[in-house]
Amino acid sequence: SYFKSVGSKASDLTWPVFENMLDDFDIKNIIRNVRQQTSHDAQGEIKKKLPAITWQSHFKVGEKRSNETAEPTGFFMLDLDKVEDPRKLYEQIAPKMTPEKTLLVNVTPSGHGLRIVYENFEGMTSIEQNQKHLAEMLGVEYDEACKDLARLSFVCSRDDLLYLNSALFNMGPKNIYIQNENYYHAQSASSDILSDSNVPGRAAGNELPNDNHSHGAVV
Repeated sequence: SYFKSVGSKASDLTWPVFENMLDDFDIKNIIRNVRQQTSHDAQGEIKKKLPAITWQSHFKVGEKRSNETAEPTGFFMLDLDKVEDPRKLYEQIAPKMTPEKTLLVNVTPSGHGLRIVYENFEGMTSIEQNQKHLAEMLGVEYDEACKDLARLSFVCSRDDLLYLNSALFNMGPKNIYIQNENYYHAQSASSDILSDSNVPGRAAGNELPNDNHSHGAVV
């Protein structure tokens, strides 16, 4: 689900909605403004103007965000904060990540954080378990405050989107899109992670993320 602002109610997140946010001029300006601030508090106030996504949970349209009503998506976030060069860090840890399970990686609005959205590990249901396991795999320290199911993730601009797995938006099981030097290229994936059509937003499809069709919501 996504929220137009921190206090707003839930809307379904589809590829067209997400793509529009990636290229939204106002969002880019807000992020630019965030990065011009020297105070963490000032950055926090400005970030509240950004739309936000609950990658770890789904809500019914019009529903208020709360841990009590959150429905797990089967994904979790790993936030790496206070990173001097997030892009360089991503290059270092990317080889340790499983492409089919890596759903999204982006530089956070502050410019000094890296956010990873990952598919739950088999046999692990709690966010804490999954986060700890991935952090140990990657050899990184992470923000342990992101363990609540309804945690918001502020949107990024396209320039800060480093990795996008098409599984997030029903684009088809074998298309993984990676942004490298500001362009996407398709990479063959060996595993079909969209086979369970009963999981919300993850029914298999075969379209690519540059079309204009309306795709199902991920969360």
